[in-house]
Amino acid sequence: MKDIFVLIEHRRGEMRDVSVEMLCGAGKLGGTVVAVLLGKDVDAFADKAAGYADKVLYVNDAMFENYNSELYQKALSALIKEHGPGLVLMGNTAQGVDLAPALAVELGAPLVTDVTAVEMDGDKPKPTRTFYGGKLDAHLAMKDADLYILTIREATFQ
Repeated sequence: MKDIFVLIEHRRGEMRDVSVEMLCGAGKLGGTVVAVLLGKDVDAFADKAAGYADKVLYVNDAMFENYNSELYQKALSALIKEHGPGLVLMGNTAQGVDLAPALAVELGAPLVTDVTAVEMDGDKPKPTRTFYGGKLDAHLAMKDADLYILTIREATFQ
């Protein structure tokens, strides 16, 4: 199993709960869990993420003090190209929903948003998402690829 990148979100000096949830869930999928953190003065977040991840990659720069989709996409794309993870997890938040599609297009990676469960079949994720207000679960099959991107709904993982 290739590495699993988990994008750590933070806002107004707080690390988002969905980030810790994804780190915990990624640990059950197999592979090396890599917390990816972009921000300014984020050493404390990196330390916290290190308690849940096998590795932490972080860029501590003033240009990442506030979320900017263009800057985040460039940095995350460069990290993905350099390190070659097989799966990238982002929160299904305003930030994740903004960033994930553009990143998927740039990298030619399959994307599933608003994932409520995920299992692995070798190196390929098998995500689940709900439709019709939670009345229907769709278990999705993804095409073969080197990289997959998923946005994870909050409270998907404990």
